[in-house]
Amino acid sequence: MSETEKEEIRATIAEAVAAAVHAELGEYKIPKEQHYLDHNWLKEWREWQGQVRNSVIKSVVTLVLGAVAALLFYGFIFFSRGGNK
Repeated sequence: MSETEKEEIRATIAEAVAAAVHAELGEYKIPKEQHYLDHNWLKEWREWQGQVRNSVIKSVVTLVLGAVAALLFYGFIFFSRGGNK
């Protein structure tokens, strides 16, 4: 078998495999570049979610600690003035 025949067979097999994959996957096959860009977008989305989550947690903790401090302050003022007399 000559090299040209081998190349023709390889090309025919490659075309047959590509046609079979397209027939099996149809529109579900995503181009590699688009798939890569989707993963980059998901990575950026997860990073953003992490930043938002951290900011929300910090805000809630600060709010709770501020409320506790304010209640303690008002409690000390209340009891220093005689409480419920």
